[in-house]
Amino acid sequence: MSKNEYGNPEDHWLDIFKSLKIDTVPSEYVRSITISFNDGQVWEIDLNKNPQTFDIDEAIEELIENYHEDINNIDFQVNTEKVKKDITRKTSTFIKNNVK
Repeated sequence: MSKNEYGNPEDHWLDIFKSLKIDTVPSEYVRSITISFNDGQVWEIDLNKNPQTFDIDEAIEELIENYHEDINNIDFQVNTEKVKKDITRKTSTFIKNNVK
């Protein structure tokens, strides 16, 4: 995406991401997961480095079920480049199919 009369596209995406209230994220967009435990231990799961040979949704659900009392926080890092690419592609397709 290049700079145009609407300004810097990166600023536009930052505004979009800042305005989102996210309750769920499709697992295909999750880049990594950081799990912080009450005892100070931290688990980092990099989904880019570790091939997904398991169902990530099921694994997270099982992890929470087994460790919910010990978990202090879970952070999900989203692959924003993939989100931007998919939104741009789907928006273009939508506009092309609905504008006459």
